[in-house]
Amino acid sequence: MQPDLPDVIVIGDSHSNALVAGCIAQGLKVEMLRFSGNIWHAGAVVTDEEHGIWVHKNKAMQAQIVELRARLAGRSVLTPEVPVLLSAGFHLGRFVPPFGALGHVTEARAFEGEAQSQYVSQRFASAYLGAHRGVHLRVIRRMTRQTQITVVAPPICQDVPNVHRFLALQKARMEAVGLRVYDPNADFQTAEHCLPAAFVAEDMRHGNADYGAAVIGKMIADGLIKAPVRVEKTVAKAPKKSAPKSGDQRKSA
Repeated sequence: MQPDLPDVIVIGDSHSNALVAGCIAQGLKVEMLRFSGNIWHAGAVVTDEEHGIWVHKNKAMQAQIVELRARLAGRSVLTPEVPVLLSAGFHLGRFVPPFGALGHVTEARAFEGEAQSQYVSQRFASAYLGAHRGVHLRVIRRMTRQTQITVVAPPICQDVPNVHRFLALQKARMEAVGLRVYDPNADFQTAEHCLPAAFVAEDMRHGNADYGAAVIGKMIADGLIKAPVRVEKTVAKAPKKSAPKSGDQRKSA
């Protein structure tokens, strides 16, 4: 008997939570494999022939992978039977703040608005990004050899220097090597260059459940995720016994 596989698997960092909430809100059956952004940032996540992906020297995360494989009836977590939404490859909070700690900016808007800022060329920013995220790009490309993957860019919840530039640069690098990327900011960003407050979680760094529902809904509408199709099982009912006619009642008396 074929197992009841999920419609989609969400793999990634803490931004996965909103995507999973969105899948549930849109009626999708979903599984999640979430690792800390620190683990992704450190390059500890690698592809694996048997499991799909693996995490070096982290038994807790390895156990999560094995447990998900059990729920998939022994399949790899990158089984070609289930598409993946990947919230990984950006992790901007791990390297963008140190980049701007001494006032370095990559956007003209930020440079013109702060007299003490120091402008950094796009070529330099691209090289800096490559040093921090080149490994991640290679891992994701290897992952796409096993299943269909859509990379979902992280939400920009606050308009802070350099975040927009590095997100755009990494998105462009991904698309240049053939990865499919969906950037929710392009659809939901306000005039303040960030998500509307109604979509931002209390920590001001992540999207909330309403954001997730809107993102998954838009991805379904755009054909990036298949809309859920549920076939209701019908149970045959026993025919009702008809009441005996009056003549039959007299005969049996």
